[in-house]
Amino acid sequence: MGFAFEDATGLPSIVSPEGTSQGQSPRPLALHVDPEPTPSPEVEIGEIMLKVQRFADETADDARRQARSVIADAQVEAASIVARARREAEELTAQTTPQLAPEAVTKLCTAIEEFADTNRVLVEELVQLRQSLSGSYADTPVSPRTPLPPSL
Repeated sequence: MGFAFEDATGLPSIVSPEGTSQGQSPRPLALHVDPEPTPSPEVEIGEIMLKVQRFADETADDARRQARSVIADAQVEAASIVARARREAEELTAQTTPQLAPEAVTKLCTAIEEFADTNRVLVEELVQLRQSLSGSYADTPVSPRTPLPPSL
């Protein structure tokens, strides 16, 4: 007794070897193995396209992370510069003697406000850059029009 694969269905079936009753050796059984199917060119192209899409998605995610980082760094630096300028202006105002004309203080305050406006424009441009890279700035850590603290 043994088994063999039927040619028509490819399913195994139990067989008794022929000629075993007359002292002949049984016929050897054949083992049927299906060859590994080779992918078609369309399948290979599809797999390549999926890899390209994954790479593009990863690259876009990296660009978004870098844009968020640049925006956050710029906002921190801008706030630091404005705060330092205001401190220096306050120190100058506290140290001033009557020799400092009120017009000079006004000009200094105006210059600080212009600097703050320039920094706001810079932050807005960085947010627009981030928006163009990702299509939305909904998850930007700081909103593009964050008002600065009141000036002097």
